[in-house]
Amino acid sequence: MEFRILGPLEVRDASGVVPIPGRHHPKLLAMLLLDADHVVPLYRLVEALWDQDPPVTARRQAQNAMATLRRLLPGRIESVGEGYRLTLATDRLDASVFTTHVRAARRFTAAGRHAEAHERLSAALDLWRGPALAGMSGRLPESAAERWNEERLVAQEARMAAELAMGQPGRVVGEARRLLEAHPYRQGLAVMSMRALHQSGRTEEALAVYRGVRRRFAADLGIEPGRPLRDLHREILRQGPEPARPPVPVTAAPTVPIPAQLPQGGGFTGRADELAALDVSSADGTGPVVISGPGGVGKSALAVEWASRHLDRFPDGQLFVDLRGYDEAEPLTAQDALDRFLRALGHPPDAIPTDVQEAAALFRSRVSERRMLVLLDNAASVDQVRPLLPGGRGCRVLVTSRDRLAGLVALDDARAVSVPVMETRDSVDMLRRVVGDERVAAEPAAAARLAELCGHLPLALRIAAANLAGNRHRRLGDLVAELENSDRLAVLAIEGDLRAAVRANLDLSHRALTPDARDLFCRLGIVPGEDFSHPLVVAVSGRSEPEAGPLVARLLSGHLLEEYRPGRYRMHDLVRLYAADRADRELPPDRRAAVVDAVIDWHHERAYDPGAAEAHNMLRAAETLGDHPRLWRLVFAMRQVLNEGRSLARVRKATENGLANAERAGDRVGVFRMTSQLANVMRKEGDLESALRWGSRAVLLSRGIGPREEAAAKGNLGVYLSGAGRAAEAEKLLTEAVDLAAATGNVRSQLIFVNTLLQVCTMVGAFDKAYAYLADADAADLAEGGHFQARLRIYRGTLLTAQFRTDEALEVLAEAHAMAKAAGDGYLQGWCLAMQAESHRRAGRLDVARRLYREELRSGRSAERTTVEFESLCDLAEVEAAMGDYEQAAALMSEAAVSGPAPSESGRAQWDLIRAMIHNGHSRHRPALESATSALRRYRAMPWLIRQADALRVLAEAHDGLGDHEAAVRCRAEAEALETTPREPD
Repeated sequence: MEFRILGPLEVRDASGVVPIPGRHHPKLLAMLLLDADHVVPLYRLVEALWDQDPPVTARRQAQNAMATLRRLLPGRIESVGEGYRLTLATDRLDASVFTTHVRAARRFTAAGRHAEAHERLSAALDLWRGPALAGMSGRLPESAAERWNEERLVAQEARMAAELAMGQPGRVVGEARRLLEAHPYRQGLAVMSMRALHQSGRTEEALAVYRGVRRRFAADLGIEPGRPLRDLHREILRQGPEPARPPVPVTAAPTVPIPAQLPQGGGFTGRADELAALDVSSADGTGPVVISGPGGVGKSALAVEWASRHLDRFPDGQLFVDLRGYDEAEPLTAQDALDRFLRALGHPPDAIPTDVQEAAALFRSRVSERRMLVLLDNAASVDQVRPLLPGGRGCRVLVTSRDRLAGLVALDDARAVSVPVMETRDSVDMLRRVVGDERVAAEPAAAARLAELCGHLPLALRIAAANLAGNRHRRLGDLVAELENSDRLAVLAIEGDLRAAVRANLDLSHRALTPDARDLFCRLGIVPGEDFSHPLVVAVSGRSEPEAGPLVARLLSGHLLEEYRPGRYRMHDLVRLYAADRADRELPPDRRAAVVDAVIDWHHERAYDPGAAEAHNMLRAAETLGDHPRLWRLVFAMRQVLNEGRSLARVRKATENGLANAERAGDRVGVFRMTSQLANVMRKEGDLESALRWGSRAVLLSRGIGPREEAAAKGNLGVYLSGAGRAAEAEKLLTEAVDLAAATGNVRSQLIFVNTLLQVCTMVGAFDKAYAYLADADAADLAEGGHFQARLRIYRGTLLTAQFRTDEALEVLAEAHAMAKAAGDGYLQGWCLAMQAESHRRAGRLDVARRLYREELRSGRSAERTTVEFESLCDLAEVEAAMGDYEQAAALMSEAAVSGPAPSESGRAQWDLIRAMIHNGHSRHRPALESATSALRRYRAMPWLIRQADALRVLAEAHDGLGDHEAAVRCRAEAEALETTPREPD
């Protein structure tokens, strides 16, 4: 079978074209072909089908479409984990054939065999039937098509270059003109056109091309053409008209051997993005390109690979030197490197100056008219590199270093290319190259886990693969188990070769640090968590911000720390293990204990911050510090994580440990805080009985500690009672809690408990009392910021919605949403969306309500707010049922059932109500009657008047369906009476 993407998507077999019908199937096939023989994750397929706006059922739809596609192409597509892989095997993909031809052409070009290169390039370009994936829309397919179309242009340019080298400029003139008209800002095409015209004896036309390009750039872009085009223009002006004849070679015959010092490459894997970045960085300008990254990440291999692919650009040779910046041996001096370069260029050894500045000037003179590549590998500092920079425009310099060498960027017009660890796919490919396809295919999960344990670091991957390759009988899973259960750094080494050991490699980076930077590095090795915020780094450093800042900068520059987001840092997994090992060996116990205390106190001081950036770090820290006597202070800081319903099992375990530790230490405050938090955990888990029991215990513990603690305990218990549908008891406790909080100036607790108090008042239609509570809260000191102001507006919007004053409600909720967004509070933003959707639903704008509920659901899922997911799914299902899409409503209810139990009595009542709506929609009126009656009974017990009206209307529909029209009339009349409530002023 043959697959074609170089043009419209097409599949052919021996009988002809194989149709790929449907709206989604061609796009799914294209995504698999673009990454043939590799697993494409399901989330990426979903993104390809719907860009950034997938429906709630996107995963299921994509899986169903893929099942159909697998039937159309039997035996070629397999499900692998959370993705799919199309294996080509004996099939043919035109893009793969194209790539093979182009790579062969590059090798021929580098060897000066231009006719053979031309033949392969022509074969490659003959495969094209039009623009790649022509007619296929969508961000991902269009982006991929754009990359392949660029590859086609590059191949066309290479073929024209081969024709010029073969002395056939006439074949280039027409094609270059046509391509330049289609791509008027592509300067390489202008260069081709000018060279071809000039070599054909049409010099005036060549100059006219330049004038046209210059006018277009000035008018459209406000810039001059790039240096290569300007240099060619000057060269043509200097030479004057040239008669049509085969071109004279640009480079004169060398009088000394051409140096070819690049080390041997081979086995290179992946790095498409980094190679493309090198292409861009090397396309213009004369400054060096600094390739930086952590030790063992493959900087040198990347530089050698890029150089090997572009040998034709450097006909005068390549110079290479290992500067030994990070090495057991002494670093190579600039003078030593210059000696080597000058000897390679044929300069007499006894005539090389001993002064480094004189030698550097001589080097620049020798290469000024040459087109050469200079690769400075493993540099330690700017001072080591700067004397080795040539001055000629024809030379390109690549520098690799663990340091960023920012001075070269600042003063020497250097371009920076950072090299990260590898992607999972490329990591597994690297293992496959060394270990073999069969062994990796036999244990795909173990291969992926092995790559993860190696931190996707090429050095570690090669060491692991080499150890496996040396023992054909050892399974990948065996090595995975060893790495998981022993000293990972010790395992990632090859006996007898210090260069092939991750720990020894990191020793070289550590050695380059100052003593203070080493101390901070060790301290960070103790900090549990996935990353560090800048304030936390300063806190554990034991230094002031002005003192800690330069040390952080040094770790960043040496790639021992990465600033992956503004103000947030992380360490590579293996670097973190190394830092922890160093800390155990170099920091005394009291200093290690001080770091742990600093971490706990830093989190505790931010217990009321709503941001979720530290959530995983707190959980990881609580698990690491499980027996610490002050653990409760760290666990208390998880209150926002708990309130959003994220990672409940881990929060529960941490809370239980914090409680046990506080009890052993006799810490009354800690025991109270953890008891209160454990009650909240149980509420979030849907166990209201246990929450009430532990909440009552917290009220008893709070007495004698302080009024703030008593307010918190009573308010929390009131919240649990409200959730259980015991409104009268809840109102009493909540009122006491609000009064206590107000008396002690605890605005935060006052606002939180006013929310539940308002809900209770709203349920029973006591709007005048609700507005009075809201006015008291509004009068409180809200100096703590936009979070509270947003909450107040949400409360007011909730009241207005319950009174059917939806336009006023939406105005207030829009203000709340803007405030929550400005404060970066995702939880409040989701709440605003839900309330805006509810207002639109009450106003009868169901389509708008559905859109907003979907947005809220996506937001909650992306932030892992699991307890909110049940409510979000039910709200959306209720709207879908009201709009008549009962199948979608049922599907959402199934998802809600899987997400967890109903968290409250109101949730269980809503569940019954939606089931009744779905039953009515399918004319199953008897079960609809039962479910609606159950919902009404629950709502009456709370009592919740407006929801009683909703249940009565659904019940009326069931009665109508069963022929009991009198009962239906009574239900509707009662619903109407319940909704006729007073509309108090603000």
